[in-house]
Formats: sequence, C-alpha cells, structure tokens
Amino acid sequence: MYTICTLRPYISSAKLLVTPVVSLLTDISIMAHLSPSPGEVDRIFDHPLEAILDPSLAAKEALAPKGSADWPYEEDLCNYSDIDLPWLGNSTYRMHRFRSTAFAIKGLTSDILIATAEIAYEKRPAYERYAPGQLRTFAPILRILEGQEGVQHVVSGTSTPTPKVEVGVPSGLPTAVVSAEK
Repeated sequence: MYTICTLRPYISSAKLLVTPVVSLLTDISIMAHLSPSPGEVDRIFDHPLEAILDPSLAAKEALAPKGSADWPYEEDLCNYSDIDLPWLGNSTYRMHRFRSTAFAIKGLTSDILIATAEIAYEKRPAYERYAPGQLRTFAPILRILEGQEGVQHVVSGTSTPTPKVEVGVPSGLPTAVVSAEK
C-alpha cells in the first residue's frame, strides 16, 4: 500500500474533524486480511472510484440488492437529499448516497470519495454536487466552528491536531478501498 496524499479536513455532522489519507492498494488480495476497527468502520469493501463521479459505471457491479436494508432507496444507483444544518450557520448540506457492493456509501465517506475522484480523474461529477447555499470550502466552515465547542480533531483514528493539508494528483486509480462510518 502506498500513501498518495492527504486531503483537506472535513467536518462530520457530529462535529468530528477528519483529515482523509488517500492510499493506493496495489495487491487486492490484502482486502481479505483487513478487518474493520469496531466503532470506527462498519465494513470494508471495494467500489470503482470513477463510479462516484458517474454512478452509471457501477451498474455492472454486483451491488447490494435494491429494496434491501443495504439499499432501501427507489433509485437504482444513487440519490441525495438536502439537509439544513442550523449548527453550521444555517447552511444546507447535500447528502449523497451511492449504491455499492456492500451498502449505501453516504455522508462524510461519499464527500471524501467525490473529492478524491475529482482529483484522480480531473473531472466533475455527472450530477449536481452541492445544494443551493452549501458551504463548499473548509475556511468558512472553520470560521463558524471557531466559536463553538466540541470539535474533535482526528487523524487516522487518533485524537491529534489536524496536520498541514497536502494534495497530490494520483494517476490511474481504478478502484477505491472504501470504509463507511457507523
């Protein structure tokens, strides 16, 4: 496994500050030996990274059954809802959900994967990414949070301050190893 870059910090709806680390797994057989960290990761699975930008690309995958607990939505491959966040300056957040082989990739995980795919493939999603009035960068979010309590800084499951953000552009990432928060 090779670390490619870290992305900008993201804030979860639970006010958890997360700095994603993007890595390339070149030996897919390692997947069989990975185990989720209880309380942090529910399942480990793979999903075509480019399908995060164009969900129709996932149609050929063995996806979670439609109508099941893992994909209870009417849409075949993806959907979204716009959520008001009073604690974040009364902004709106677009919650994207993507049907995968395991379950719905959603929330913070989907946001991080959208950003990763945009960098990797140097293109925008085939759908409207943001809700009207949604905060799109970290700086205004940080300004709002500076006056609030209870923001936790997390890097790789530890309670450490957020490091300097570095962004690299990987080439040819065919698949993302995905974990979803509980």
